[in-house]
Amino acid sequence: APKPNLLISKSGPVTGIVNTNYDYTLVVTNSGTASTAGVVTVTDNLPNGLQFVSGGGNGWSCSASGQLVTCTNSGVIAVSGSSSMSLTVKPTQAGTYTNVGSVVGGGDISTETSNSVTTVISNPPTPNLVVVKTGPSVATVGTNFNYTLTVNNTGLAASTGTITVTDNLPIGLQFVSGPSTGGFTCSAVGQVVTCTNNGSTQIPAGQSVGLSITVKANFSGVFKNTAVVSSNGGTPKTSNETTTTVNCPTDINPGVLGF
Repeated sequence: APKPNLLISKSGPVTGIVNTNYDYTLVVTNSGTASTAGVVTVTDNLPNGLQFVSGGGNGWSCSASGQLVTCTNSGVIAVSGSSSMSLTVKPTQAGTYTNVGSVVGGGDISTETSNSVTTVISNPPTPNLVVVKTGPSVATVGTNFNYTLTVNNTGLAASTGTITVTDNLPIGLQFVSGPSTGGFTCSAVGQVVTCTNNGSTQIPAGQSVGLSITVKANFSGVFKNTAVVSSNGGTPKTSNETTTTVNCPTDINPGVLGF
């Protein structure tokens, strides 16, 4: 007697990103000699790490219990006809996920399993901020000089949120001013200079922002200094160390500098 014979195929992406939804497509084909009659059931046991979001298609109704997704369709699939559905899933962790679907019903009592689909899920690209500090090797008491703090994004994504650069000036160096352009503002409390973007200016992957900090040397000595950068309250990263030797002026006007 004529009877339906159901087959199922599955397709999906080769790669994906953690916490970014993607779709599987399952296609049920009737390769038999009679149309289906009754409910056709498709099941898909998702691997741990994949979360069911939604599913459906023309005549299909899908739901999940734990990792097991079940889709049913009471419609007729004609001989040589097919019916498809999409399953939207969310990967919650990185890994390699291999998955199949199965179909039964509609007058076909045998369960058929689809081809397997393998998807490699990666963590999303992230920024990586580092700071490089430069300054003069020598300076003179009573005069201003500049430090340049260059914040480099060596990561694979643009920075987000608040970027904070701090510079704890050695005693004897006095903060004068910070950059007036570039989206960063700087201020000092005591010896600690803090520059922030206030979340408004971001640094694209592979690019950098330079901050010029003007300081005044109030007495002579050898001043070693570093800067620190952090983003969104993440782990602070310290720059290289600069060394500036501050000398007394060779032509002193008595009373002006207190010598």
